[in-house]
Amino acid sequence: MTTETRFWFYFTAAGLVGVLLFGAGFIAAPGLMNALFNTMFFGSAASPFSADANAYNLFVYAVLGAIMIGWVISLGGLVWLAARGQTTAWWLFCASVLVWYAVDTTASLALGYPANAALNTLMLVLLGVPMVALFQHMRQQA
Repeated sequence: MTTETRFWFYFTAAGLVGVLLFGAGFIAAPGLMNALFNTMFFGSAASPFSADANAYNLFVYAVLGAIMIGWVISLGGLVWLAARGQTTAWWLFCASVLVWYAVDTTASLALGYPANAALNTLMLVLLGVPMVALFQHMRQQA
C-alpha cells in the first residue's frame, strides 16, 4: 500500500469509527442521543412525546445503533479490501453508502427533516472523498 493509499484508508477508517461511536451512543447513552435529536428536530431537548411513545423511540434508537454498528463493520472490511486493490469491494462500499444516502436523505427531506439530510451529506463527504482517492489509486495500479 502506498503512503497516499494508507492516508486515505486511515481517513476512511477514522470516519467509520466516528459512525460506529455515534451508533454505539444510541445504545450506551440513549437519553443523550434522544435529547440531541429532540433538539435538532424539535428545538428542545425535552421529548414532545408521551412516556410510552418516548420509550418506543428509545427502542428504535437502540435498533438503529445496532444496525449502524453492523454496517460500519462491513464497510470497514470493504475499505480494507479496496485499499489493497479489490475493485469489487470498492464498488460494494460505494453502492452501500450511496443507496443509504439516497434513501435516507430523500425520506428526511420528504418528511420535513432537513437537519438529518445535512448530517447525511456530511457523512457522505467524509466517506466519499477518500473512496474517490482510493479509486484513483486502484486505476493507477491496473
